Amino acid sequence: MSQENTIEVNRLIRPLARLDVVLDMDLVTGRADIRSSRILDITPEFIIAAQTEPPVMKSSVNRTVEATVIHRNPITGDYTRWGWASRLLGLNNHFRLQSGGPQSDPVPVFFLTPPTTPRLARSNVRQFYRLDVGDRSRIEFRINPSRIPVTLLNFSAGGVLLGTPPPPVFELGQVFSYELIFPETPEYSRTVIRGRGQVVRQEHEPGQPMVHLGVKFLDQGRDTERDFQKIITAFMRQEQRLRNR
Repeated sequence: MSQENTIEVNRLIRPLARLDVVLDMDLVTGRADIRSSRILDITPEFIIAAQTEPPVMKSSVNRTVEATVIHRNPITGDYTRWGWASRLLGLNNHFRLQSGGPQSDPVPVFFLTPPTTPRLARSNVRQFYRLDVGDRSRIEFRINPSRIPVTLLNFSAGGVLLGTPPPPVFELGQVFSYELIFPETPEYSRTVIRGRGQVVRQEHEPGQPMVHLGVKFLDQGRDTERDFQKIITAFMRQEQRLRNR
């Protein structure tokens, strides 16, 4: 894995750092159940995190989850999310932190396994599950009216991440029409989704061959949402089959 896609664990895993835990993924809607917390303490065996609201339930103990933390680049100010596959080891509603001393008040916590490698990988966790697009997917994204070539990097029911040639030509807040074209597969027929999108993020580092363009979908009707749910579900099942091989 390239250095740009990993970061040292000790730069991010530390007390008081924000921690987001993905407890579940809805295969029908593509929505993720994400709970926000804070790291309270760290040992070689587990990470102690503050109980969330709503709380993590006992039924989730021993479940494999994705734990994520956020890093802010001090030079560019950009935020990047990093994560690892973790296991929820247990809960304790009356835990006393060692750093707080014997008289410290008990606090509700849960315990996670720490990363097993010295580096973390980028995470795609969002409110909507975001699917990376491979070169062989043959999914097309077209901006109308525009002849600028775009590369679809990933998508969700809420928007897409595109790559365009430099220099940046789209403005933040700009609204355009789009076509998102999915080829026929054994699980669904060829589908063309049309709608309106708004540019909510545009990033370009000098010397890089691609401008990253974050687009949020606007004014989606029920039929469009249903099409996205069907396609995202099919892609997620395909990802799971590949991971389980």
